Amino acid sequence: MKEKELIPKKLRFRLVVSIPLILTLFTLGSGFLIFNLANVALPGRPVLPQVLGAIIILGVVACLSGIGVAYAIINPLKKLVAKMETALIEEEKPKKIKASNEIEALSVLFNRAFPSLDRLIKDKQILDNLPEGIIALAKDGKVTNLNIVLEETFGLKKSQAKGKHYSELFPESLENAPFFSLVEKLVKGELDRAEGEFRIAYKKDREGTFWITARNTEGGKEKVISFKDLLEMNRIRKQIKKTEQLALLGTLTSGLAHEVRNPLGSFRGMTELIQEDLAPGDEKRIYTRTMLREVDRLNQLVEDLLNYSTPPLSRMESININAVIGEALFISSYSFKEKNVETAENYTSDLPPISGDVERLTQAFLNLFTNAFEATPQGGRIEVGSRKSGIGDRRSELIVSITDTGCGIAPERLEKIFDFFYTTKKTGTGLGLPIARSIITAHGGNIEVKSRPGKGACFEVRLPLRGK
Repeated sequence: MKEKELIPKKLRFRLVVSIPLILTLFTLGSGFLIFNLANVALPGRPVLPQVLGAIIILGVVACLSGIGVAYAIINPLKKLVAKMETALIEEEKPKKIKASNEIEALSVLFNRAFPSLDRLIKDKQILDNLPEGIIALAKDGKVTNLNIVLEETFGLKKSQAKGKHYSELFPESLENAPFFSLVEKLVKGELDRAEGEFRIAYKKDREGTFWITARNTEGGKEKVISFKDLLEMNRIRKQIKKTEQLALLGTLTSGLAHEVRNPLGSFRGMTELIQEDLAPGDEKRIYTRTMLREVDRLNQLVEDLLNYSTPPLSRMESININAVIGEALFISSYSFKEKNVETAENYTSDLPPISGDVERLTQAFLNLFTNAFEATPQGGRIEVGSRKSGIGDRRSELIVSITDTGCGIAPERLEKIFDFFYTTKKTGTGLGLPIARSIITAHGGNIEVKSRPGKGACFEVRLPLRGK
């Protein structure tokens, strides 16, 4: 079946005819003007045949040039018009376009297309796939529609929100006053469009910073408000920055491993030979011991850099997380046995297996346990547990908790402990915790820290339990 056309065919040829015709008439008119001027300037000379021939040739050239210019203008316009017609052709009663040329027709189509864009708000599939929260209000301020992003952000349900006044969805608070004022002006028709940064308080005493855009649809029948989570945008920016830093770090470590580790190995070997030649009570042994200790520290730094820049996952398999935790704890406790730290293990035995890289997860927990043992004083205690959480939620999680009785972490340092090269220890490299977080994040999880100065710290590793 032939598709309807909103623009009559005769309209499509108007520019093709009018542009060459105008150019031809202009050329002929100019030619005859020159002919008359020649007769006045050169009386009695036979210039008629030459001038008339030139005028005819110029007229033909002008006509052909006009046709070329017309098609150069019309072809792109035709494509735009065709796309706009496609957007409007699904209307129940599409109206014919009345215009004198394609440019005017395109303008009419654009004006008619804006209401069609507003109608997309009613298209559930499109609305739910938008990356920002969207809510649509009627003239009286009652909710007519909202998308999944808005539901998830503010903890709302479409079935319960539709038909309610917008003020019922957000608690009355000092933070929400500017937002309410904006929406009220929009509903009353005092604003056609407005946008800005707003602090919004919502369910369960939670707050967030959003970039809000509010506008009227065509005719003012509905009000559309979009919410962009600025915290999420900042998180993405930080993640991009971190990726760039890791790329730079990977480039540096590729050369570092070769240029530093090999000489360090030779230096350590020669230092050990010198130490063997010294008598057991020789005071010079303090120098060789210091040299060996510093070589080992540099070797550890290189090893940490290599671990941090290595791709987090290489071989995924089904894992018993309790076995991974137990092995990492055993290795760490042996390294710190002189501190006589008591360890208490409380594992949930029926945990389902997770998908992960055993070697990398072991490395992550080794780093976390090393951090806990270093923070725990002589004769202190470390508690390790595992459990399943999130029952009834969209995604269940496996939680591993590591609690120590150390000195704790100051609030101003909590946000910095996962920054690479940040450390408060004299011999630390500042890479243990960043490496652990990098590995856990690659497994789709995260690490949360709770601590108070003088009360120890609790690290919770959360890993997703994927569907069987």
